[in-house]
This record gives sequence, structure tokens and C-alpha cells, in this order.
Amino acid sequence: MHDKSIKNKAFNLAKNIIKILAGYRIFVDIGKIMPIKDGFVFETRPKLGTLPDANKWRKILKAQLNYPIIEVQQNRASISIIISQQEHMDNRLMPILRHPQFAEATKEIQVPYVVGLNYIGEPVIADLAKKNHTWLIGGSPEFGKSCTLISLVTSTIWSCDPDDIEIIIIDNGAGDLTIFESICTVISDTPHALEAIIWLRNDLEDRAKLKIENPTEFNKLKRRIIIIDEYPALVSGVGRNKKLLTDNVLAMLQRARKARYNVILAAQNPKLPNMGDLDLASATSRICLHCEKPVYSRTIIDCDDGAYLEEPGDLLFRSPQFRRPQRLKGSLITPEEIPAVIDEIRVKHGDYANYGFSFDNTNLIETGTNSNEVVCFTTATVINQEDADDKLYAQVLIWTIGRNKVSGNLINTTFETGERGGKSLIDRLHKNGIVGPPDNKKPRTVTPSNIEDLTEDAISFLERYGYSEDDIIEAFNARN
Repeated sequence: MHDKSIKNKAFNLAKNIIKILAGYRIFVDIGKIMPIKDGFVFETRPKLGTLPDANKWRKILKAQLNYPIIEVQQNRASISIIISQQEHMDNRLMPILRHPQFAEATKEIQVPYVVGLNYIGEPVIADLAKKNHTWLIGGSPEFGKSCTLISLVTSTIWSCDPDDIEIIIIDNGAGDLTIFESICTVISDTPHALEAIIWLRNDLEDRAKLKIENPTEFNKLKRRIIIIDEYPALVSGVGRNKKLLTDNVLAMLQRARKARYNVILAAQNPKLPNMGDLDLASATSRICLHCEKPVYSRTIIDCDDGAYLEEPGDLLFRSPQFRRPQRLKGSLITPEEIPAVIDEIRVKHGDYANYGFSFDNTNLIETGTNSNEVVCFTTATVINQEDADDKLYAQVLIWTIGRNKVSGNLINTTFETGERGGKSLIDRLHKNGIVGPPDNKKPRTVTPSNIEDLTEDAISFLERYGYSEDDIIEAFNARN
């Protein structure tokens, strides 16, 4: 900050921030001050005994300072306070996608998705092909969930060639995503949706096997992006097939990365019961819009902060690329824009560009049943119990080598195996030399410390169930 008047304004505002917060017994030091458009970013550190509560700080400063934009962003070791006179951000998606710098900025990104703008107006772009394989998106009605999904699809088809990706949309709710049916595969009824999910899960298993047996052919496969909107409505609609749905969706979430799949679940006001008690731990990327209750926010993003988002489009984005949830202004696009955008995409990628997918040999049911009639399906894959047990053990084994200690109870809690299941699995790990002997019910030490400590049989077993040597090494590295 070279301009003296800007420096004085920044220092005076910093003093005022310290004074206002101190009035509420919040004591901070302000270090680095960075000028941004029409404002400043103040890097603060709470003094000993002061809780770093970003939501509380934001409310206090908004009540005391007359600025259109006041944001508080919690970082790993500090808290950023952003104050600006800027009236609003231009968060429209299409100007971002059309900007010449977008192509330059996404050269190293395979499947770009413009999630939104950060507090200084920079686009935050996620790569669906790297780490962001599984998503949970949720919030209250009218706060931007549908716009978020429309932005995701639009970003993808704008940036990617139809020879590289396929998009399957299961829209079981309000029908907001049917606007893409001319260029993507859209399924909008419950029976066909469940059949498609079963087919896709089986295809995912075939792909995971192909990755091991023939990596060259696997690398030629198109990436599949599966979007399931209004997931709670689908859970409700399948009746007594809920477990069948949950098992197949969970398998896709857990193994998406190994099969060039992306799985995106979206829901209004989600909580575990209306999500079919689906284990959401595998959803590594999360977008939380305003939530009516903290319980909905906790389901989406593991904290209450979504209940404090105020404006439509305001969101919290949690991703492996960030240490903490990022507060963003979501990218904006309306359904009315889509027909013209699709025309533009066809000019860009070819008149007959299509990102849809034809299910082969799926025997999707033509039901003709009443909507309140329970439909039981007979086309689900019959799973050999021994094979199912081995698949579970492979998941537990790769998880175990990423830890220093494990116990039967911890396995039960993590994988919901039941008390006997946890004991059986810990005994199997001990038998195979992965964990030490029992010690008065204390957690057992994981014996191997690197891939060289594993037997060839253990490595071959993991590879048979879709885990490569890189995955095994990554697990050991995660422990360290």
C-alpha cells in the first residue's frame, strides 16, 4: 500500500475493527493488510482465550460498520476479515466461461467446474477429474441448489469434448435439470432411475476390474458424470427397495475414483434418515447453501455454518483442495439462458454434439403403474456372499494400512459391520499379519509401515478389488 491516504484508511479501519471486537470481549491482533477492489483484507490472529468464531465476528462487524460487503473467513492459522464498498460481485457464469483467460486458467484442468467467486472476486474452479470425484450438494429451497447444479453441468459441457465425457442426470424432483435433455441423458421417473443406478454400479465394477487387467483400454473410456437430484425423493419413491438403492449408491460413492466416475448427490434439507441413512463419508467435495436448521448443515458439510448463510447463492465449499470450507458467491446462470448456451456449445463442439449415454441391455422397466404402487425389481445383480465379504475386507484392509492403530469397535463404527463383524474383521487382519495380537481390548498396532512390508498375496488381493499399488502407497503416506 503505497498511497498514503489508502494506508491511513486501512490503519484507521483496522483500529476500529479491534475496538469493536474488544467491546464484545473478542481480542485480536491484526497483521498483514491487503488492499482489494474498494476495500481491504485484514489478516487477524485471536489472542489467547478468544474463540475464532467467524459467524459471530461477522454478525458483530455487520451491525457496527456501514459496508456492503463484510465477510469473515477462517483459515488454518488466522482469520481474514474482508471489508469492501463494492455493491455486488458479477458472479454470472457465462461471462466467466467466455472470458479469454478462462481457457488459459484451465489448461491443466481436465473437467473444470466454476463453483463461484471468492471474497476478492476470483473464480474458484474445481477439477472433477482430480480428487473431486464425489459430491454432496444441499440447502433450503430457493437458495440456489438448482442453479448450482445447472452451473456444474454447463461448466462441464462448455469445457469438455463430448468424446471425453458422458452425463447422466437423474432428476427425481422438480424437473429443473430437464432443460439439458436435448444434450444429456435425463431420467425423471423412479423405476427407471433405480434400474439405471443398478446398471451403473455394475458397470463401475466392470471398469474397476478393467483398470487392473487392461489399463490401456481403461484409459480410453469416457468419464461418466452421474447427477442424482432430490435424492431424498428417490429414497422415498423406491419403497421397500431402499436398501437396494442405498447399497448401489454407496458402492458408486466409494469406488467412483477408480472407474472414471463422478457421482453428485443433491438434496433439499438433507438429514441422514431422509437420505436413506446413506454413509456420506465418501462424498469428499461438499457444497452447502443456506439451511433452515443446523442439522441440515451438519449433514452437508459437518458444521452448523450453513444455517448462517443469508443470501441466495451464498455457499460453503469443502474440497480436498482446501483445508477449510471456503465461503463463496456461487456462479449464477438461469434456466432461460440454457437453450442459447446449448446452441453455442454445438457451434463450439459440432452440430451433433451430445453428452448423453445409451444404456445397453438394461431392460429398463416400462411400468405403467400408479405412483403410489410399490415396485419390486428382479434385475439386481445377485452377489456371492463370499465375494461380498472379500470386498468388505479389501475396503477395511486399505483403510487399516492408512492408520497406526485400529480396533474391532472402530471398524464397526466406520463400516457399520455390527459388533461381531468388527471382531471377525480384526481377527482376519491379525491372521494375515496386518495388526498385532489383542492387548486387553486396547487398539491394535498396524504392523506394516510401507508397501514393502505387505506380502505379495495381500497386494494381489487388494489389486483384485480395484486398489492399485499407487492407492496402497497413498494409504501408507496418509498415515505418515
